[in-house]
Amino acid sequence: MRRLLNFLDKSLLLKIASLNTFSVTIRMLVGFITSKVLAYYVGPTGMAMVGNLRDFFNGLRSFSTLGFYNGIVKYLSEKPSDYSSSKRVISTSFLSVLIISFLSGICIYLFSNELSEYLFSNDARFSLVLKLLGAALPILSINTLVIASLNGFSEFKKLLKIQIIGHFAAGTITVFLIVYYSTFGALLAVVLSELVLLLVLFFYLPTLKPILSQIRGRFFDRSILMKLGGFSIMALISAFLLPWVYILIRNYIITNLGIEEAGYWEGMNRLSRYYLMFVGSLLTLYILPKFSATDNPAAFRKEVMNFYKTVLPWFAVGLLLIYFFRRIIISLVFTTSFLPMSELFMFQLLGDFVKVMALVISYQFLAKKMIYYYVITEIISVGMFYLLSIWLIEIHDLQGVVMAHFINYVIYFILLVYIFRRPLIQNKLIE
Repeated sequence: MRRLLNFLDKSLLLKIASLNTFSVTIRMLVGFITSKVLAYYVGPTGMAMVGNLRDFFNGLRSFSTLGFYNGIVKYLSEKPSDYSSSKRVISTSFLSVLIISFLSGICIYLFSNELSEYLFSNDARFSLVLKLLGAALPILSINTLVIASLNGFSEFKKLLKIQIIGHFAAGTITVFLIVYYSTFGALLAVVLSELVLLLVLFFYLPTLKPILSQIRGRFFDRSILMKLGGFSIMALISAFLLPWVYILIRNYIITNLGIEEAGYWEGMNRLSRYYLMFVGSLLTLYILPKFSATDNPAAFRKEVMNFYKTVLPWFAVGLLLIYFFRRIIISLVFTTSFLPMSELFMFQLLGDFVKVMALVISYQFLAKKMIYYYVITEIISVGMFYLLSIWLIEIHDLQGVVMAHFINYVIYFILLVYIFRRPLIQNKLIE
């Protein structure tokens, strides 16, 4: 019986992985096309500016959604058939986010000129993009919660189908905007591509209706808000720290090495995001609901080991191929003007491999709402990455930032293993 259950768990993981692989492949292809167009029309300089806006937008989106995404997934996946519980979770989260995102959007709109000067190297011409972002923020925030709800109800096929169509549409609009409006179009596409996903969701109203119909003011529950608040603290720590640290490091590179070097680093980050899409979305789709649904330490270790045995070897092979064919990949995805970034691959790939090993374990923080450990480890990791980057950039120029990436995640992984040493080691002894 135990072998049968293990087989079924692995089969579920592989089934989701196969569906997810198709979705991520589409996203990667769209991403490669948009990156090629972006590199050709705006070059490393525009790439650096797009990187700053994307990091700012990611941080803003996490803040405006109050970091509820993982909390919604957890509480909906725990009791998927409990309508009373789900309507309180959905109503509380959606109404809270609508208020906060509306207020945040107003602030972004009012201070768009100042933000534009900071994000785009003292250039206030692109403040219109930030005004649009501020105006659309409430809609984009609700869109994020809808996706979280679909994830929580384990609507994997529907969710992946929506994402595939959305990325096709967003990629088409992005290419059009970059070709006709250059850097301004590239920045505008960051915002509009998210709005396109919302339009795709509207075509799935039968799927969304059970979720949206549960939103009622009378279902607002302060106890649910308090529970989600723990996830809010964890997510907002990341929302404030990581994107802003990336912006600070990118601006430091611009000031000390040049904006083109910042563009090379952003190009490396874009490639990293592409191949991490598969693992990242798989963690959200499978690992988080699995960790949330059990309090058994043995199950925690089993899922971690299962992921390491099933997914990690293929990921390692993929990284090796990327490294050996890096110059060809750069020429295909970007242009030959980005070839200097080939020097960044080794430490970036090593760091990403260790990062995935660490992320699998760290999802237990979210699943069990281990706020203290999450906040402390996140502050240590982000702070260490910033300090190591500044120090190593001074010594090794641009390569220093990817060296800092690798060293940071090695230390982070060791820290996580130490924190979870009891369930990991004791379960091994039981077996």
